[in-house]
Amino acid sequence: MKKFKLVQSLILIILTLAFTSCSSDDDNGPVPPTVRDIPLTISKGFTETLGQDINAFDVDVSLASSGITYNTTTDEFEGTGTILILDFHSSTSTLAEGTYTYEDYTETRGPLKFDGDVESTDGESFSIEAGTVTVSAVGQETKIEYDLILDSDTAAQSNDAITKGSFQGELVVIQ
Repeated sequence: MKKFKLVQSLILIILTLAFTSCSSDDDNGPVPPTVRDIPLTISKGFTETLGQDINAFDVDVSLASSGITYNTTTDEFEGTGTILILDFHSSTSTLAEGTYTYEDYTETRGPLKFDGDVESTDGESFSIEAGTVTVSAVGQETKIEYDLILDSDTAAQSNDAITKGSFQGELVVIQ
């Protein structure tokens, strides 16, 4: 009987050791990259209608921080800060209200699609790779709410990032 209990105990110990490992032996796989939250401080907006593509109108909207201005002589943005550039495909020749979903630019994409970038004068830039933008009218102002996944264009920053926020105000027409 003692021999049977000893064999049972040995089997139990062997099984316990077989299914137990040290934490240094665990293979947890690669650690997922950290997703950075990129806050954008937006204080002004600009819009430009670029004409009609095959299935929709091409309307650009640039949302900028307070240190950015638009130079009408050079037709370029200048200053220090950040610009969120959104290239919308609208169902009308102006920016139509609705929820736009991200899709890489093609001339044949339909309305309520967008793509874009985030550019900063500190040297960091991002391409939008997913997300939604909701456009609505609030009196004479335009409200733009965005929830975006960004992909860093900067070699030093290889992790994806997110940004979420809104702008409400006049969109200044630029040509």
